[in-house]
Amino acid sequence: MAKKIIYSQKAKKKITGLILNKIKTGRHLVKKITQKIRSRIGFIGILLFLFIIFVSLFYPQSEIQRIKSQLIRNPFNFDNHLTLAKKFIENHQFAEAERTLLLAEKIANSRFLKDNLKKETIQEEKLIKLEELWQEKNMADPKDIQRLIASWEKIIAVKPDYRDGYLQLAFLNYKINQTEKALLNLNKALELDSNFEVSLKLKKIITQP
Repeated sequence: MAKKIIYSQKAKKKITGLILNKIKTGRHLVKKITQKIRSRIGFIGILLFLFIIFVSLFYPQSEIQRIKSQLIRNPFNFDNHLTLAKKFIENHQFAEAERTLLLAEKIANSRFLKDNLKKETIQEEKLIKLEELWQEKNMADPKDIQRLIASWEKIIAVKPDYRDGYLQLAFLNYKINQTEKALLNLNKALELDSNFEVSLKLKKIITQP
């Protein structure tokens, strides 16, 4: 039984990777919608965030609290913002994750902040990590997934023979436990291409007991 559960978890991770890696249009759409979701925050937003962190320090320390303590000492530490955002995503604290990612973006993009950090350079791989965390948040946050579903449904309405569109919808429906809708969209994808490997693997994941 334990082996079956482990296999199931590995299979889910594999199919997720396959879908996100093979369907390039999906990645482009996720990034486009991410940009629409993000809002602009200024220096006042940073001060407010730091105030919240300071107040929270009076509560018992956890790993998140430890990272917040480090941010109090160095509020412009890019790596700590990424780590904190990752923890928020893992804990399904999506509003907090979004605020933290926005602050990380502010640090990455603001010349004023970089000058005050003694011209600290943020390496390219860290910027890639920031974008990956945005996508991870979008693919875990039910509100973001609903937005993605709405966008894909509009695309399918215009392109009813778009196999990858139905596949994306099936995957997104599955992510928020809409199994019936997931199977409906997956079957449409299979009707258009019955031998597509990703569709067949996703069907195994969705229909497994």
